[in-house]
Amino acid sequence: MQLTEIGKVEKPCGSAADHFRMREKKSHILIYENFAEGMYGLGESKHIQVLFGFHPPRGFALKCLTDCGDIKGVFATLSPERPSPLGVTTVELVGVEKTSCTCGDWTP
Repeated sequence: MQLTEIGKVEKPCGSAADHFRMREKKSHILIYENFAEGMYGLGESKHIQVLFGFHPPRGFALKCLTDCGDIKGVFATLSPERPSPLGVTTVELVGVEKTSCTCGDWTP
């Protein structure tokens, strides 16, 4: 499978922040100019799905400890340490500009 990066996610809390703090901030998604035309009509949506790449993992375990202290399979958690570097999330669309959009809570 070959993927093409179409933009970058900017978050004010940085890349290493924990996922609870990240959810309190809005994200800004910058779309590269050559893909901007694909944003036509996006402002009519209330939510969008974002496919993103996690930072390179330091390794992973198929079972891990959750924030609640339970042991679960890695796919049942929010852990970024997983066998695939791909993530997907549904986000609230707050605003759209020519080559960017702003997303609310629950963003990567």
